[in-house]
Amino acid sequence: MLVEVLGFTNLLCAGMLAGEEFVIRYGVRAPVASLDPQPEIQLRQALIRRLRVLVPWRAMINRWQRLDPARTWVAVAAFGLFLAAGALR
Repeated sequence: MLVEVLGFTNLLCAGMLAGEEFVIRYGVRAPVASLDPQPEIQLRQALIRRLRVLVPWRAMINRWQRLDPARTWVAVAAFGLFLAAGALR
């Protein structure tokens, strides 16, 4: 029973991560970049204030920005592999 609960929890978290990465990468970035400069700056400042606890350092943000496409597809692939493993079990 515990193994099934842990497997479900793992699958749920992997799915949430994959969905979040995919939506941010392909759903949010382009519309935000297409805003006029002032609203875009205000949105980015609001996000920075809100997420400062999670990502507190500029160097970390720059490093993650470079790895964004790879991180997105790795999360999606991991979710797909978890689904496949669950289906094959």
